[in-house]
Amino acid sequence: YCEDLFPVDALSEHLSECECLPVSCECGEWFQPRAAGEGELWLAEHRCQEGACAMCGQEFPSHQLKKHRDECPCRPIDCDKCGEVFAKMTKKHKTRDALLQWHQSEECAMRAVACSACLLEFVPKALGGRDVWLEEHGGVCECRRVECGACGAGFQPKKVGQRDAWLVEHQSNKCPLREISCPKCGMGSLGVAFKRAGEREEWLGAHQRDECAYRPAVCSRCKEELVSKDGEALDYWRRTHRCLMTD
Repeated sequence: YCEDLFPVDALSEHLSECECLPVSCECGEWFQPRAAGEGELWLAEHRCQEGACAMCGQEFPSHQLKKHRDECPCRPIDCDKCGEVFAKMTKKHKTRDALLQWHQSEECAMRAVACSACLLEFVPKALGGRDVWLEEHGGVCECRRVECGACGAGFQPKKVGQRDAWLVEHQSNKCPLREISCPKCGMGSLGVAFKRAGEREEWLGAHQRDECAYRPAVCSRCKEELVSKDGEALDYWRRTHRCLMTD
């Protein structure tokens, strides 16, 4: 390299410190000094070829670009749950961790979903699982809204078990279109389809006036009246009554 002459046994030691040995840069370029000091001078003045990072725009020596791309704060962010890729940061979320945390809690298609009625949670195992579960669960949720099939009144349960309890109580005691029974003869309105509030009372009045076995027996001519709790006695009186107004 330096063309100096040395004994064979001293050549190895000289090569370890020769100032004319080739020098190289991390970028891959190299230089062969011809005199002592030229190697150090070349390294001091050498400028590596530079390139700009396509993500952040900063310039780096070409041999450092690859390492920078792996660490660049503006590199794309991959959600490890749904696979969505974010090409760049947003003004609202200034760090990668903040953006990823927001996405996985608010937008990620694989985030946990809870039923708004019973609060049961479900964690999907595949894309689309959230919507499928919500649709299927909505049909069996024990806190889903229940409606009376007769009057249309509805109730939104807040606890498991309230659905059936409300429906039984409503249809038994509160529904304006529920079945009604005559307190005198016990005959009920089973089979009568009430369509509006108030029809139950109208049916009971007409029944007690025209059909009830315990309705008062009144003679249309003499106006004599018999009131009894014995239906057979009333029927017998109607058949055997001798009106005083007969000719």
